[in-house]
Amino acid sequence: MCGIAGFIAAPNSTNGLDTVLTLLTNQEYRGYDSAGVVGIDPTNNTLVRERTCDGVRGLAQMTEGSHFPTHCCVMIGHTRWATHGKPSIRNAHPHISEGLAVVHNGIIENHEVLRTFLIEKGYTFTSDTDTEVIVHLTQYHLVWSSHGDLLTAVQHTVDQLEGAFAFEIIAESEPEHIVVARRGNPLVIGIGENVLRGEFYIASDAFALSSHTTQYVVLNDNDIADISPHGYTIYDTDGMEVVREIRTYNMQERTGKGEYAYFMLKEIYEQPDAMRNTLMKSVGVNAFGPHSPRIFEHVEQLHIVACGTSYYAARTAQQWFIDMGIPCNVHMASEYRYSRVLVRPGTLFVAISQSGETADTLAALQKANGSAYLSTLGICNSDESSLVRAANYTFITQAGHEQSVASTKAFTTQLTALRLLVLAITRAKGWCDEDAYMGELFAIPQRMEPLLGLNTVIREAARRYLNVQSAFFIGRGDMYPIALEGALKLKEIAYIHAEAYPAGELKHGPLALIDPHMLIVALVTDDDITEKTLSNVQEVIARGGQVVLFIEQGVLPPVSDSVHTINLGLLPGMSKQFLTTIALQLFAYHVADLKGLDVDRPRNLAKSVTVE
Repeated sequence: MCGIAGFIAAPNSTNGLDTVLTLLTNQEYRGYDSAGVVGIDPTNNTLVRERTCDGVRGLAQMTEGSHFPTHCCVMIGHTRWATHGKPSIRNAHPHISEGLAVVHNGIIENHEVLRTFLIEKGYTFTSDTDTEVIVHLTQYHLVWSSHGDLLTAVQHTVDQLEGAFAFEIIAESEPEHIVVARRGNPLVIGIGENVLRGEFYIASDAFALSSHTTQYVVLNDNDIADISPHGYTIYDTDGMEVVREIRTYNMQERTGKGEYAYFMLKEIYEQPDAMRNTLMKSVGVNAFGPHSPRIFEHVEQLHIVACGTSYYAARTAQQWFIDMGIPCNVHMASEYRYSRVLVRPGTLFVAISQSGETADTLAALQKANGSAYLSTLGICNSDESSLVRAANYTFITQAGHEQSVASTKAFTTQLTALRLLVLAITRAKGWCDEDAYMGELFAIPQRMEPLLGLNTVIREAARRYLNVQSAFFIGRGDMYPIALEGALKLKEIAYIHAEAYPAGELKHGPLALIDPHMLIVALVTDDDITEKTLSNVQEVIARGGQVVLFIEQGVLPPVSDSVHTINLGLLPGMSKQFLTTIALQLFAYHVADLKGLDVDRPRNLAKSVTVE
């Protein structure tokens, strides 16, 4: 969940500080509890470090005009999401041990055992983090075990580490090297365009490199790389040199906020194009991978596994498969790994993750790959991710990069992918009218535009509820999973306790909490259970609750001073869950923004959850 950055170039050729700060800025969505940098001063080959709890912007201010040398060409940096040890300068990366420095993303599961060993060897720990064992253990192997060079010392260190990690390490004794290692957590090496300067970049993802280079290499699990201005060498788990594919990053994507106050609002407005691009990706019978129709023809049941917003996308789609005669079970990835699951013949396993690096989802996929599934399918927004490499078949959504921690366009493109999966399976079985199905899907992005036009109306509605402490989101049938996602968004960015309930369940306990201080967000669409949902809303009104009602055109809302109605217009066919989702995204956004909160960087959260 942390972001790591690194830069190396020929001595005295350039200043690496600005480069590393830019790489960290591009990754701050991965964690912002603290930030730090360390470099090797070329005048005396000593480490120079700065750390702060004020984020990358504070780090930039701290290092401006400081003791960092003008031509520091070997630097590593870090932006942190705390796991072991509270956010503090003491626990901020980089960590140092007698001439070595490290930054790390992940969790070292056996850190307590290693800490005890290292303390017995005379090492002093200055933080509460698991990361510090990496740098002390490497220093031990480098000096006391006489392994001679940094690369060999790191290789021996990695052999002793348990857990998931990606880290970079530098040493005063080898001022023209950065050694990196990866197990479980992502790491990429960017190849600079200036050959004479020997520039190389390191980051947690390719997007972070986009401001400096388009060429990069993705390290595989258990790879260790030695990087210098003269080039890089990658070693596999057996210590053998290996070659990894050089990839090219698509630079067409707009990365700035433009006219928007926050990335989240920008990304909400990008959803029509993101959905169109994802639909265009579906052209052809092999959209889910070569020969996928041969597998889909034999699908009798689905198991879908995901976390967070992706889990709610799966819950939303569950009924779609059932409606087409395909049983579908949805599991939280964090629970699936430790659950007893019955896998019947013909069951397709589907893993959904925006980043493709979500630790729980990857662990679930690993379990599935060793089980009796018909096959495994990954739905992801990153085509170089671990999920894509591990799944038998894949579908890459076209959401583009999301900077805001709260997911928006990734959710609706996942819904799009799942709608397309329904089509792909039923088409393979000869069950559906493909033209009519795709016609409905391609109409949805156009219908999103008028919904986005309600932005001002939703903002004014949000202004009424800035002081509420708790909220229930209610819906029935198709709307209940959307209520779950809406509640998640409000709690994520507005820090309001929010839960979602099937509307009919209110009277089985939650009604006890209804009073004038409780907000009820009700989703009412025009279907065969509309009147039942409205009856549940009346139960809330009768007990003095505040209600904001997101309602489809044509449904008559209850008349009450405690009800504020937002008319979403017509929600025909497949569009209602997509359009209602956008309305709830805007509602959560405006509540948070009007409260003066940092919408893009909610406290305690990070974008890519790469630890269990």
